Amino acid sequence: SAKLRPNLDKGWPAVADWQSHYFHAVTHWHAAVEPGEKHQFGLQLGRLNVAHQRLQALVRLAKGAPPDVLDTYAALAATVAAKWAQATRDNDTVYNDLVPALKDLPPVEPRQVAKPARPAELDARFEPASDPFRELVPFEVLAEASVF
Repeated sequence: SAKLRPNLDKGWPAVADWQSHYFHAVTHWHAAVEPGEKHQFGLQLGRLNVAHQRLQALVRLAKGAPPDVLDTYAALAATVAAKWAQATRDNDTVYNDLVPALKDLPPVEPRQVAKPARPAELDARFEPASDPFRELVPFEVLAEASVF
């Protein structure tokens, strides 16, 4: 919004764009695993194509990124590029599956990546002796307050 724009760092839109490319690429990179296991090599290559294209664009866009961020992007780009090249070669020479375009790929299904766990401290019974605030209020004040 116009009110927030003067208060934001000028570099944040670029960082948000980098992260958008990165997470789209990672999503398709991980989504390519399942079709490969099911011997759906065209679908796998379609996902790898999207990841590879996004990462190539990301490495070009992120020239001004800090070195550690750029190294992270470049490492994933190299990994995906190697897998993409192998999958392309395999599909061209062995499988000859049709490779769907991005618009024809089925949407990536949402997955649960973490299991919620209730902290054990919340289930423990309250013990007045373990109350961290027991010495915060002097005993005399507590005695006076207990009269009411």
